[in-house]
Amino acid sequence: MSAMRKIIYSLLGVLVANGAVLAYFIVMNKEWETKFSGVLDIFPFYLAFSLLGWIFVGIPFVLVISSEVIIELNWLIVVLIGLFLGALAQSLIFLRFGITGHLNFPVHWGGVLAYEKLAMVVSAVAFVVYCALARRTLRQQ
Repeated sequence: MSAMRKIIYSLLGVLVANGAVLAYFIVMNKEWETKFSGVLDIFPFYLAFSLLGWIFVGIPFVLVISSEVIIELNWLIVVLIGLFLGALAQSLIFLRFGITGHLNFPVHWGGVLAYEKLAMVVSAVAFVVYCALARRTLRQQ
């Protein structure tokens, strides 16, 4: 499988996962009219961080992992790899901004673990979608 196809499949995975997060936020919003704008206000911020994680962790990982390995992986292992990649990406982003002084963790980011969990879920869904698309393509070849 070509490198460009791997990148496109991984981008599709990230977009599907973020779309699922947006749908979850909207569905779980009990007071639709009053809080819906708040969801739409924070989502672009989260999407930007998600795409940063994809650029710095997701793309290098899918380019390094062999196509043969993807076919052989058990789905549970795929989910676990996705969870790990999400935690790694979010940690690297928070560390980078925290070290340079752009974020004050104790004051502004008391709920970092909530973002970490969300990043793990998004990454897991994205990696499952990537592996499903890659497996379909590889089996057709």
